[in-house]
Amino acid sequence: MELQPSMQDNNRVLNFYTDGAYSSATHAGGWSSLCIEDNLLIDLRKGGELETTNNRMELTGFLTALQAVSEVATNHAIINIYTDSAYIANAINEKWLLKWMSNGWTTADKRCVKNKDLWRQILALYIRNKNRFVEFNVKKVQAHANDPWNNAADLYARKARLERKK
Repeated sequence: MELQPSMQDNNRVLNFYTDGAYSSATHAGGWSSLCIEDNLLIDLRKGGELETTNNRMELTGFLTALQAVSEVATNHAIINIYTDSAYIANAINEKWLLKWMSNGWTTADKRCVKNKDLWRQILALYIRNKNRFVEFNVKKVQAHANDPWNNAADLYARKARLERKK
């Protein structure tokens, strides 16, 4: 009897790691998005801004990963996007983002959602990608811990911040 491979055996697994870096002294920031397949870096995107905030850099790294998914992945892929930002992970996984949109881009305590321009782009790409793949997950990882790819994303974001500061 021939054994059938599992569904997952036929699918690429792409792990995206995102991060943002910010200096309150210079107000410069950097972001990065790494795509990992079979423990190899297959796509790296990074950049920065001179006048920004930490949240904007975290969001830009995540947004860039969502853009890369559309370019790098095929429909028969398992997508995992890792972020060390609880803000981003909760906005997606706890459906805060959908609540903000349905409340006219206001938070539960009736304040305007900050960085609405980035959140709108994130929402559009997330909705477009969510059901296109076998699995599409956003996962929270601990910052500056023992995850080498998260640490690499942090390093690239910090380098992008320093390059932008010059």
